[in-house]
Amino acid sequence: MLTLAASDDRLDFFVMKKVARFVLHNKLFLTFLLIILTLVLAFYAGRIEVAFQYAKLLPDKDSAGIQYDKFRKYFKQDGTILVIGTELHHLYSPKVFNEWHILGNRIKRIKGIQSVVSIDRLMRVQYDDSLGKFNFLPRPLPEKMDSASISEYIDHVLLDKFYDEIIFNKKKDIAIMAVTFKEKELNSKLRLSITDSIVVHAQSFENNTSVTLHLSGMPFIRTMMMRKISSETTYFFMVGLMVVSVLLWLFFRSPVVILFSALVVIMGVVSALGLMVLLGYQLSILSGLLPALLIIIGVPNCILIINKYHHELRAGYPVEKALELSIRSAGSSLFFANITTAIGFAVLSLIDNQILYEFGIIASISVMLVYVYSIVLIPSLFSWLPAPKEKHLMHQEKKWLKKSLNSIALWTFHHRKIIFVSVLIIALIGFYGFTKIKALGYVVDDVPRREKMMQDLVYFEDKLGGVLPFEIMIDTKKNKGVFANNGKVLYRIHRAQKLLREYQELSRSISIADAVKFLNQAYCGKYSMPSISDLKKIADAIKNDSMYTNTLSEKGLLDNFIDSTYQIARISAQMKDIGSLKIKELLRDLQPRLDSIFNYDEDKRAWLPKEERVEIGITGNSVMFLKGNDFLVKNLIESIITAIVIIALLLLLLFKNPFMLLIAAIPCLSLLITSGIMGYFGISLKPSTLLVFSISFGIATDGNLYFLTRFRNAIQQQRKSYEEAIRLTIREIGMSMIYNGLVLFFGFGMFIISDFGGTKALGVLTAFTLLVAYSVDLIVLPTVLLTFRKLFGKGLEQHGND
Repeated sequence: MLTLAASDDRLDFFVMKKVARFVLHNKLFLTFLLIILTLVLAFYAGRIEVAFQYAKLLPDKDSAGIQYDKFRKYFKQDGTILVIGTELHHLYSPKVFNEWHILGNRIKRIKGIQSVVSIDRLMRVQYDDSLGKFNFLPRPLPEKMDSASISEYIDHVLLDKFYDEIIFNKKKDIAIMAVTFKEKELNSKLRLSITDSIVVHAQSFENNTSVTLHLSGMPFIRTMMMRKISSETTYFFMVGLMVVSVLLWLFFRSPVVILFSALVVIMGVVSALGLMVLLGYQLSILSGLLPALLIIIGVPNCILIINKYHHELRAGYPVEKALELSIRSAGSSLFFANITTAIGFAVLSLIDNQILYEFGIIASISVMLVYVYSIVLIPSLFSWLPAPKEKHLMHQEKKWLKKSLNSIALWTFHHRKIIFVSVLIIALIGFYGFTKIKALGYVVDDVPRREKMMQDLVYFEDKLGGVLPFEIMIDTKKNKGVFANNGKVLYRIHRAQKLLREYQELSRSISIADAVKFLNQAYCGKYSMPSISDLKKIADAIKNDSMYTNTLSEKGLLDNFIDSTYQIARISAQMKDIGSLKIKELLRDLQPRLDSIFNYDEDKRAWLPKEERVEIGITGNSVMFLKGNDFLVKNLIESIITAIVIIALLLLLLFKNPFMLLIAAIPCLSLLITSGIMGYFGISLKPSTLLVFSISFGIATDGNLYFLTRFRNAIQQQRKSYEEAIRLTIREIGMSMIYNGLVLFFGFGMFIISDFGGTKALGVLTAFTLLVAYSVDLIVLPTVLLTFRKLFGKGLEQHGND
């Protein structure tokens, strides 16, 4: 690794010497240019918008994604219903019933609301013998709003089996109001104001009645999550600045250092947001972390340059020369360190996922922009100031710091066996913990259980069986196939719904079969599947266009459950947030049972020919989450491996030694220890925790590069012996690595205060990983270099003595 040829080393030295002189000779122009660039990007940054559309987790060619798009083509978007629930017994009070009705009217008047369905605004159906058609009429409310009339009305409604466990559940004592959003408004900024208006009206109801309401459903959950993303972006930006400012003060005791470092990272953050707008990206749950991440990643750049500047001043150089030497020495290390960090982010853009792609592109570009800002602005700004006072340079003589670095050097030179044995034991313990990790995620995974949104979700799971959309799409592959062959598919849909009742994870389902039973109730007085002869008469009657207007949700009774050609039908249910593992188990069990209902001929005891088979697809938001979660986990693992390979090749190219691969593997030790911690503490493998490894590996390799480039420079430029170079490197670069490690640890650690579980896990695990990584780079790396001197020192010492 360290056997870089003399010509390459001289070239590297020459390039950085040219860069240093160019920066310092053109500092006014370059500073002005960067300020203008930042101001232009700041103009665009002011136009940043939060992403409102539902994140597409799967690539366009994925079969599950294609199936879901097909479902949306025929039945529009699922997850459009916001549910408001309360205890059913409260509605027997005239005052509460009246306020409930007023609440529905107010919500219905909000622009962007398609329909409101509740116990006081249900439809009833009548069969007109003379015309041979069904008429749909609103169920009239009591003329008198007294207790007796309302009780009679509600009791009569509760007998209607079509709405049972959908709009009310007498056994569970719940009544709900189902509020359907228009799809256009649901996927726009208007969703926020619409949801806010609903919440305000709900609070007015609670104030007037002292009855508690529960709100949930995908529109509500998405809106609340988006609110948190927006607020946490600003919050963590400010907290991040405060954390690094405190640490910089503790390190340097200089307000100038804090001010200049803050300027660099703020310009980086503004530039990142401006680039997002220019590239047409919006703020997502992931890109919302970028401002805080750039602060945490950018400050170590400043620390390394400033530490080197102070070191050269203490060596007796004047300001201009000290700054030139700091650029020459730190510039190369920082360049490659930032390259490896950018690679850690960039590999995310290789995943066919919009959120990760955008985050990877913006983060990798922004990391390199922050490098440019730091390498230009820090030396330029300090060059316009007088040399810092002696007290501001004394941080390099701190007793605890010198003692720590001397102890590291002592252990590295005299206790290498203990270090290697310790590493081996820790690695084995980590690997055992790694084997215990489970890949598990939830749809609403990032919100703490104490939040009212989560409490309301649990409420609906208990009372109704859940609020997460679960859809089954039945494609007969022929026109009017649902009613063909005497309604064979229709009756099988009814059987499939009976099967779904066996699954505790699902709510009561609803389908075209329920609609037919609803019509049959009007036709012959029984809420049941009609006989074949009655079904033919009902089928003839529903050809009337009135079936598609003024019905259940003011959208069309049949239109809710079947397409216009009667070829494709759906069974809709709601699911509890049971987690990806249980969803997978449910699908594995349910799919073949559904296939046997629709495609197995029990009379012939044989499967139907392929051309006669019905296509059964299970889809919906909950299923898409599972597929998306599996896709991201698989691809994030691949991206981590890609990052490791690319960074290893980069270091191989830089240091020209095949034993480079051994050094490149050292940061993997910290990843192994973190994965072990996850296994022991039951932290699941999911996209948010997997991002830890992709981000951490790129940053963790920085410590490797800081140490190696300084070590190489000590031998090849300063003519130090192999052992002297290691001691010098530990003493000089070790200080910056300790400072940087603490900044990264506390910087990422601040995410523990996040309300999002994923953000919290990302912060804590990344903080721990990087603390371990920097410790490994400072202790294990020099130990490896000393132990395997023949592998890494050959040619290097010879060149150093030339």
